[in-house]
Amino acid sequence: MKIRPPSGGHSDIGRTSGPHDRKPRGKFSVNKGPDVGAADAEAQVDVRLPWASQYRKVDLHNPARKEEVVLHAAKHLVNLSFGSSTQLPDSVRQIAAEVLAEDPVFRDRLMSFLERTLD
Repeated sequence: MKIRPPSGGHSDIGRTSGPHDRKPRGKFSVNKGPDVGAADAEAQVDVRLPWASQYRKVDLHNPARKEEVVLHAAKHLVNLSFGSSTQLPDSVRQIAAEVLAEDPVFRDRLMSFLERTLD
């Protein structure tokens, strides 16, 4: 007895396009922008992280300097997220940055990012 596959006996081997190759549409689809090359990524780092130019990769091995880099990044992220248009007091921004800097997930991801991007 020959068992036929659900595709009606047609094999998917060698098929160049199929339902799995289609781009998703609808409210759950993700619109990804164009791929960013290495040179473009470095340019974006300079634009988005102007404060990072004052630090070097060697600073990440000094514990005191490392804490300064992490706190500076957290402050920058809080200021970038809330902007100047909100009425958030500076004291609350400082507390938010300190809490963010102590978060282990944020710290790990930031350190891996800085290891890749700093000179």
